[in-house]
This record gives sequence, C-alpha cells and structure tokens, in this order.
Amino acid sequence: YVHQLVQTLSDHSNKSKQVVADLLGARVESACEDKFFYIDNTYFPCDKLTEAQVRNLAASPHVASIAKAAVMELSPVQSTSNNATVIATANQWGVDKISSPLAWAKGKRGAGVVVANIDTGVRQSHNAVKNNWRADYGWYDPSGGASVTPKDYQGHGSHTMGTIVGQVNGIGVAPDAKWIACVGCSSSSCAQADLTACAQWLLCPTNSQGVQDCTKAPHVINNSWGSTNGQATWFLPMVAAWRAAGIIPVFSNGNSGSVCGTVGSPGMSPDVIGVGASDASDALAYFSSRGPTYDNRIKPDISAPGTDIVSIDFNTDNGYAYMSGTSMAAPHVTGAVAIYLSANPGASYAQVYAALTGSVDKGSLTPNNQNCGGVSDSTYPNNNYGYAKISAQVHRELLVEGVVQEVVVNFVPVNLDSMVLLDASDANRSGLVDALIAQSKKAKRVVDNVLGIRINGHCDKFFYIDNTFFPCGSLTTNEIRALANSPSVQSISKAVVARVNPLKVTAFESDAAAAAANQWGVDKIQASAVWATNATGTGIVVANIDTGVRLTHEAVSSNWRSDFGWFDPDAGSTTPSDSNGHGTHVMGTIAGQVNGIGVAPGAKWIACLGCPNSSCPQATLTACAQWLLCPTDALGNKDCTKAPHVINNSWGSTDGASTWFEPSISAWRAAGIIPVFSNGNSGNDCGTVGSPGMSPQVIAVGATDSTDGLAYFSSRGPTYDNRIKPDLAAPGVNIVSAYAATDTTYAYINLKHQLLFQTNKIRAVHSIGSVTWNDGLAIQMQAWADACPGFQHGGPSGWQNLATYDRCGLQECMAIAGAAWLWYDQEETLWNYDTNQCSTGAWADCGHFSNMMSPQVSSMACGWSECGNGNYVWCNYVTPVMYPQVPLSAISKEQLAASLVG
Repeated sequence: YVHQLVQTLSDHSNKSKQVVADLLGARVESACEDKFFYIDNTYFPCDKLTEAQVRNLAASPHVASIAKAAVMELSPVQSTSNNATVIATANQWGVDKISSPLAWAKGKRGAGVVVANIDTGVRQSHNAVKNNWRADYGWYDPSGGASVTPKDYQGHGSHTMGTIVGQVNGIGVAPDAKWIACVGCSSSSCAQADLTACAQWLLCPTNSQGVQDCTKAPHVINNSWGSTNGQATWFLPMVAAWRAAGIIPVFSNGNSGSVCGTVGSPGMSPDVIGVGASDASDALAYFSSRGPTYDNRIKPDISAPGTDIVSIDFNTDNGYAYMSGTSMAAPHVTGAVAIYLSANPGASYAQVYAALTGSVDKGSLTPNNQNCGGVSDSTYPNNNYGYAKISAQVHRELLVEGVVQEVVVNFVPVNLDSMVLLDASDANRSGLVDALIAQSKKAKRVVDNVLGIRINGHCDKFFYIDNTFFPCGSLTTNEIRALANSPSVQSISKAVVARVNPLKVTAFESDAAAAAANQWGVDKIQASAVWATNATGTGIVVANIDTGVRLTHEAVSSNWRSDFGWFDPDAGSTTPSDSNGHGTHVMGTIAGQVNGIGVAPGAKWIACLGCPNSSCPQATLTACAQWLLCPTDALGNKDCTKAPHVINNSWGSTDGASTWFEPSISAWRAAGIIPVFSNGNSGNDCGTVGSPGMSPQVIAVGATDSTDGLAYFSSRGPTYDNRIKPDLAAPGVNIVSAYAATDTTYAYINLKHQLLFQTNKIRAVHSIGSVTWNDGLAIQMQAWADACPGFQHGGPSGWQNLATYDRCGLQECMAIAGAAWLWYDQEETLWNYDTNQCSTGAWADCGHFSNMMSPQVSSMACGWSECGNGNYVWCNYVTPVMYPQVPLSAISKEQLAASLVG
C-alpha cells in the first residue's frame, strides 16, 4: 500500500515539475539544486526567483500558494555536559518515572520496532546507540554531508535518540528498538526544505545509491523541533502522508510556557501526538507550552519527563549530558510508542493514541489553576498536561486491596483501519467478523492461562466486536495485576453504565393528539415529499439498541423482520418486548405505520434490548453491538447477511470524553452499518455533548422544537477536543409515537410536557388555572439534579417538591409523570377543603400538595436524575402560598388517575 501511495504522490509531483518547466523555461534543466518533493507537492527553487517568475507561478491554477520558506527551531532550555561516571545509574529518573521497567519485565523493550528522528543527526559511534542502528536504509543527510554513517552536527539529535533507544546507563525507554535518522537541522535551526526532504525520505527510504524501499520506513518518528507560530500548517501534508502509511508522528509541544495559548507547530496539529514536559516532582515544567491551540483545541496530548534529562553527549563516545525542554519529553513518548508497538505489531494510530492516553498517571500531578482555554486544570485532558503524565501502568486506581466488581478487561483490538469494506457484501462482512472472532479467542486463551479455572468462569462474557472480557462476579487485586501484566491487555477499567437519553422515559397517553395524517416532526423533515417518490424505506432494515419494542403494537407489528430480528442479552426472551416504553417510542418514530408517526414506514425493523430499564450496562450494550454486527437466531446460528443497514442509539453518558464504545462503532463502520446517536440532554450550556454522540465516527443528533428553535435540553458542543457537535438537529420536543402500555397507546416523551401536562390536568379538575414552564429555572433545576445530591432539597431557592423512587418504593415513582401523581395522591386526602389547611395541623404534611395546587402559582420547572442510589425528581413552583384555596375535584380520584397514565 505504501508503494502505491508513494507512486501516486510522485506522479502528482511530476506534473507539478512540468508546470514549473512550462512556466519558467530552461531554468529547471539548468538549475543548481532546485528541489521538488512529492510528499507535499512542493517546489523549492535553489536561488531567488524574479518578481515576474513569481507572478507567473502564482497565476497557475496548479499552484495553491507561494510563501517564504519556514525555519524551525531546536530550543532545549538547558544543556550541560557531564562525565560519564557522574551520571552512571541503573535507570535515569525519566525512564523510571514512566514505569518503563514494568514494561521491560513483561518482555516489552521495543524489539521488532524501528524508530526515527528528524534532528541534528546522531553520533552513531556512541556506546549507547552503536549496537542498534539499522544500517541499511538507515541514514540520510539532505544538507549534502558526505558521511555514509550517522553523525551529529550539534548534539541535540544524539540526546533525543539516546532517550528513545539508548542501551547504556539506563537512558533509553525502548533499548531493543532499532533506529534510523535524518538530518533536518544542521544547526540549531531547521530549514523547511531539509525538513521536507527528511519527511519524504522517512515515508519511503532510499539507500546511498538512491534505491527506494518503502518497507524500510520506521514505525514511529520523533520530532523535537518546531516553531512558536502556532498557526503554521505547512508540515501537515507530510503528517497526513505519514499517517496514511501507518507511521506514528510524535512532536514536542514547544518551550514558550508558562502562559496559555503558547503551543507551537507542528505540535498543535490534531494528527500528531503533542508532548508537554514535567519535572521529577510531576509538576509541569515552567517552560512547557500550554494550550489551547489557535482554534481552541486542547494541547498537549500528553506529558512526559523533560527536565534535567540525562542522555548522550555527542562530543565523545561515552559522554553524557543533561538537557531540558519538551524536546526531551517527546522522546520518552516515542520510546513508549515503540514499547507498545513491539507488543502490538500493526497497531493503528488510533490504537496507539488510546493506549497512551488511557494509561496515564493523574494522581501525582499538581494543577496550576490556570484553567487555560476555560478547561479546568483538575479535569483531564486539559491544556497543561493533556490527558496527564504518561505511565506504563494500567488503571492503577483499580488495584486496591480486596476484590473489584464490574470491571472490563480491554484486549488489543483488531486493526480495522485497513479493513473498511468498500461494500457490505456477504463475503466481506463475514471475513471481518471471522477476523474479530479469531482475536477474541486469543484473548480468552490469555484469560484461561492467567486466571486458570474460576468458580464464576461459566458466566464470563467475551465480546469479539471490541475484544473485551467482562468477568462474572468479582476479580481480586492479584487477578487484576496478573491480567494487567499481559502484553495482550490494553487496559482494565470499571464497567460503564449509560442511560437512555430522553429526559424521562415514561410517558402519558396522548388522547386524541395521536390521531393525525402525519405527526409534526415527520412533516417538519418533509418525509412525505420523499414518500411521493416511492422512497419509504422499503428494502432497508433498521435497528435500535434500547429498552426493547412492543411487538404487538399496531404501529410496528406488521414490519418486524422476524428472522434474526430480536436479541435479549440478559433475559434471553425470544420475541420483542419493552421494559419501559422508550424503545417502542423510538422505533415508532423510525418505522411506525399508523397515525403518521414513522419517518420510514416501509422499512423493516429488528431490535436488541440493551437497556433493561432506563440504565444500560456496558456489557449489555456491547452484546447488542456485537449481535447487530452479525445477528444470531434463537439457536445461536450466525448470519452476517442479516445485519441492519442503520442503527439508532438513543442512549449515552454525560461523560463526553468516554471512548469505550469506539471499537464497536469502528466495526459497524467497517461492515457498512450507519451509526446514529442522540447528542444528549445536558444543555443548554456549551460543551455538554455526551458520549458516544461525541465520536467523530457517528451521526450525532440534537433536538429542535416545532418552531425550529433548539430545545433547551439539547446538549451543545464543542466536544472535549473542540470538534463541532451535533452533526445535525431534528424534531425532539413533544413527539407523538407508539407507547408500550397497550397495543394502541400513543405518547409524548418529553420531561417538560410530561410534568406540565400532569400538573395542569390535576389542577384543571380542581378548576385551577394552568401553569407555564419556566425555562430559565429549569436549567438551574436540571443542574442541581445532575449533581445527584441525594434526598435533599437545594439548587435554586424557592418552593420545591422532591420525590424519589427509594422513598416511595413504588414503580410509579421512577416516572416523571408518577412524581406529580405521588405528591397529589399521598396528600390530597389530608387536605381540609373547608379550612384550606392540612387536617393534621402541620403544613409540611401537605406541603407538596399545596405547592402544586396553589392558584397563585404561574410557572414551574423541574429537574430529574437517575443516580446510583435512586431516581430523583425536583420541581420548583413560582410562587405558591402556604394555605391556598383549593376547590374540590370535579371527578373522582380513580377517574383522574386513569386519565393521567396510559
């Protein structure tokens, strides 16, 4: 593939060379050392061009831009030579700090990996690196130096290479890796032409006779150079070429700290691993450049030791020196990448990045309270340390004494970057699944070998879609340590629990509101105009991961695809059912055939019960993701041709940096399946987008109302790494669809409408006027609810009702609608309508009733949260009196109850 990539780039460059020849005439043939580079399609004339020549080139449609050639810098903050005997030690402090010896103890020392640097060269004869230089295709000096073996013009490059692969005095992170080098900086500055020449040579190296061999390219390239101009982008085409060839680019972040927004380039690029510097006490080095980038992304990506680093002194073959700078931090990360690749050959950039940022040390870091870019220093990633300080240890917070429950062991997944299907043909999809299954079987063998026979092993879960292991029951600390020491294990973490995304999943019966030619949302997106072209979804299979679907509901009973059409990972039921109504409502909106509720009524549907109630355990969601990739029937027979075309996911987490579902999304994408996710309901502040909706691999959807305004609850972007989300918005307020109460029930699913509807219906039978919804107060109420404060009043001051599932012990209390009825039902019988007081003599005994029923109340707002210790509903009222005059109800309580909940 790399040969093909290089050929394509070269062909393009040859056309550019012809353009120059046509425009400038004989100059090319007689040029002293004009340079053309295919890696970024650039032309560097050997001497000055005339103004007329520049104008001729600029007028060509083939020329994107003409600019002054850039000059990059090498800027270590400090450099001190030392006698070798002074610094002799088992391991240097930085090597120990990132836990390299722990990786070495597992046999991970970089063997089989080739690293490179673009720098001032390397003193090849130095004792620390002389034995692991790869001589063939191992050296290039574009500045014209005659040396056929590596040399160093200034010392910086020898120091950085020593930190990556040095084999003496404990200076190197990956001492078994091989190294090659290119001189991009013949002094403390680095000319753009030389850097470009090095970038191109490392993409597809040539030997001393100029013979190319792209198989000799390195696996990872260290770049301890850059510019203080954080907006320079000239190097990005070269980074893109490296990435396309599977090469990992690591860059120093710059030494322009300690103020915010000082990150340099190319370290600022979203396509490279940008590295900041820490000192021996884990404090951020004063010189380490901070983010955000000019376009407000978080940088650096990670931090590593960069102060008083001992490595090679280029003046002798056994000299060593101290240097400080992010130039010294980046090689620690490059070495760590080499260690990872030696254990995970062929790993993609995404896998390397996930491993680096997932195995970090946060506990010892000291926030400096700068909060650069508005990102708190106490959260990670931030614009000081990035994700935190690099560490080889895997989720050390799990390694506590005793037992740990509900963990997930993440094994190294299959590299899907090269497996994206050009089409979703049966053979291609089956081949993908076979590759995933083979990798999962290896993981199971690792678990069997490491843990042996376990009492609960019969109910362990292994998923091939993301190569994860969910142990049944608990693991001991020693078992977790043993697994963490396996080179096949990428990370061990606590299992995630997501939740379905509507502000509440239980809805009310919508009476006559359901009867319509088309519901407002269906009309708003102009579905009927598409139906007129005979495009109703026929021939397409849709799926959802949700609370299930009521199969017998009139709106969806006729278009269920019964073969390979239902999976219940936990209970094992064989026909679709719905645990609380949310999934039926969602599927009705997608493919409903009655009352104009469905956008694609001609489509077939299948479903997986990933959320047995309003919460969705990680293992259950993963089981659904895998089943939808290649469905099985009731007997367990697989048929990958039965996979759906598109999967709806109206669930998620408020943790907008969580990436555990990414491997499953990648597998869907590789199989040609379209993933759609809700964006979250944590608005209306910026940066509230949840996960997996934040993923760049999915279509994330925000919510609008019938006036095309953005719903107040709809989560806003940007993502944690400053990408735009949602991808688009669609109707999401007061949506009428199928509901699971009966086969003919239709419902709204919307917090605002549910509580407002219930409250006003109760007030109406008492001849009390309606209240409106207070949007501003609702935001404050939801913020209080999201904090999960437990059973306590708070948030905005005022007259407040609180209900919890734990308190009442009834299923209805889980519902938003149930909360309004609870407050009314429990206290209405205590209300004395003659005296307008509570019959017990204590106002508090009827306080919920009087708040909700006071005629003086003009508006209300509520917040709801599903917390670890129960479901809670808080409602504020503006503004009741303690002893309101409440007329008697016009109907019985039984009649009122029947009209409230379907």
